[in-house]
Amino acid sequence: MKLLLRHPENFMVKNPLIEWVKGDARDQKAIDLLLEGCDIVISTLGQPKRREVNLQ
Repeated sequence: MKLLLRHPENFMVKNPLIEWVKGDARDQKAIDLLLEGCDIVISTLGQPKRREVNLQ
């Protein structure tokens, strides 16, 4: 299993079956590195946080 993490130092799960790649989902090079050797992808990406909008 591979995980893409912006801040891997905050990831507390230690398991020899988990490989992490430091990067951002908006960075194509990080995605390419993450997908190298993968057969299946499961994405849990969400929408960006909403910005406050002043409608006045």
